[in-house]
Amino acid sequence: MSSFINRLRQVGEKTGDYFCRHDKLTGLLDRVQLMKDLKRKNRGHHTAVILVDIDHFRLINDSMGHVFGDQLLRAAGHRFRGSVAPGRAYRLGGDEFAAVLTFNNTQQIAKYLDSLQESFKKTFIIGNSKIHVSLSMGVAFYPEDGETLEEVLKHADMALHDAKSSGRNRYALYDRKMEEAVKDRRLVERYLHQALENEEFEVYYQPQLMIETGKISGFEALIRWNSPELGFVSPNRFIGIAEETQLIIPIGEWVLRKACKFIHRLHREGYSDLDISVNVSIVQLLQEGFVQTVLDILKETGLDPHHLELEITETILIDSYESIRSKLDVLRCHGVRIAMDDFGRGYSSLSGLKQLPINTLKIDKLFVDSLLEAEPESSIVDLIIQIGRKMGLSVLAEGVETKRQMEYLMQYQCAKVQGYFFSKPLPQREAERFIATASMAFHARMGLETGKAV
Repeated sequence: MSSFINRLRQVGEKTGDYFCRHDKLTGLLDRVQLMKDLKRKNRGHHTAVILVDIDHFRLINDSMGHVFGDQLLRAAGHRFRGSVAPGRAYRLGGDEFAAVLTFNNTQQIAKYLDSLQESFKKTFIIGNSKIHVSLSMGVAFYPEDGETLEEVLKHADMALHDAKSSGRNRYALYDRKMEEAVKDRRLVERYLHQALENEEFEVYYQPQLMIETGKISGFEALIRWNSPELGFVSPNRFIGIAEETQLIIPIGEWVLRKACKFIHRLHREGYSDLDISVNVSIVQLLQEGFVQTVLDILKETGLDPHHLELEITETILIDSYESIRSKLDVLRCHGVRIAMDDFGRGYSSLSGLKQLPINTLKIDKLFVDSLLEAEPESSIVDLIIQIGRKMGLSVLAEGVETKRQMEYLMQYQCAKVQGYFFSKPLPQREAERFIATASMAFHARMGLETGKAV
């Protein structure tokens, strides 16, 4: 009997020791063990501390449920452990993981980070659902980036935030300049909380033109922030912060309502064929009441749903398709159009477009810029246009800035364009005035007779 009790005690001690060092959900080593392991200095080697976040996990968790979220974390932890040397993978809490690697040069770390991101491109199957997730990662080095453990972790966290604020699905290495970026982020977030209530935002409208006629087909609504304390704040500087704090939900709703009111008023003034395009964040899309919010705003403003187009980036459509598909299907059933924005930045294939519930394909400015090269015929823009047209999609080229780009797009029968060649984004009153002169300005710029079809 005594030997049996001793065996039970030994098992209990081992089990207790295991759970003292390991995360119960994923089986990875925990934060406490990370702190202990980092205190062991590795002679002859440099150490890299890598912090890893699953992009938009909180939104996935909220929309799909905590049971689904836990299952995803287990699967992600298993995949993460398979990419890290034994005893070097940790879960710090929530969706944050960490790895500690020794290396001889930074090229080794870069190669590892690339392979880790590549491994997470494979679809996760959770129950009956398929989901794509991406990773943001921040890296700091010992002893280069800190003489103490606390400094290194702090700097790795700064690098992680830099990766997330730069668009996610990427990694960043700590740089001292990030100290200023963190201060700026805190400053912007401080004033962003009161910007909507203080009516500091304004919606600008960039015209979208039909190439065949040179007439305006509609506008893209773009938010602008003029802060009394900070001055003009670029969207690139505050949109990411608005998403992280979920302030994008009330801000996005405000933009949608203003844009729908604007275009409906133009309809009453006789411009009944104009459409309005509004950008939508993944944070908005994953909200349970998003569809009803859109439908309520359409009803409130009196705008026909067929004249509203929601712009969703290619990356969001691909990575979050399973989570948002039903919402997009409902909106399309009500007549709302869906545009894939920034096509070409993600990794969807041209042939895969027919799987997605979209009406419009917006060619990213990166491809349009390639038309300025010595041999624009080497661009794949014409291929995108041809496939888009064969699939029944309306194809629009973004960022058109020169006559040369315009002539190429005309040659290959792109349907619509927008860009500084015709007009920058305009305040509401200037946008209204632009409608009457747009066609004449278009033909003058292209050296065509007014009213002549292109």
